[in-house]
Amino acid sequence: MDLHEHEQVLIYAAGDVIPQAKIPERRHYPANAPILHIPKRCPYCNKKLSRKKNTYFCENPECLRVSAGLITNFLVKLKVKNISDRTIEDLYANQLIKEIPDLFILTVSDISDLPGYGTDKAVNIVTELEHLKKTPISVSTLLGSLGISGISEKKAKKMLKVIPIN
Repeated sequence: MDLHEHEQVLIYAAGDVIPQAKIPERRHYPANAPILHIPKRCPYCNKKLSRKKNTYFCENPECLRVSAGLITNFLVKLKVKNISDRTIEDLYANQLIKEIPDLFILTVSDISDLPGYGTDKAVNIVTELEHLKKTPISVSTLLGSLGISGISEKKAKKMLKVIPIN
């Protein structure tokens, strides 16, 4: 779209869920505003970004954002509250978690020792994870939350209608 910094665009409903953006007939942006450039390297790991259609993404499995993002996605899909994306990045960067199962062995003392975290915040995180362990979750919701490429909760439900689970 060759957008400039601080340029105005129109956002409109193009379908059921996903909004679209378009440039108005009369473009409006500050004088001398630079054209926006999409970075070609990941800001977290500095590896070259991959492109699929209009989306750029990092495919480096060792990238903090990719790995922590999968864990964050799991928590978001299961509607876990009070555990932010930043918290997951901190836990990952400090090697307290590397994958989803690691969440469930975290202790208050593990978390409270991190800079910027205290006992109260650590207790809140562990309590939220304990609550998740006791919450019934459908198989389709669990599959949809794992970050498996091409598998959403909706697709998992469709598959489970034809594939029995013992």
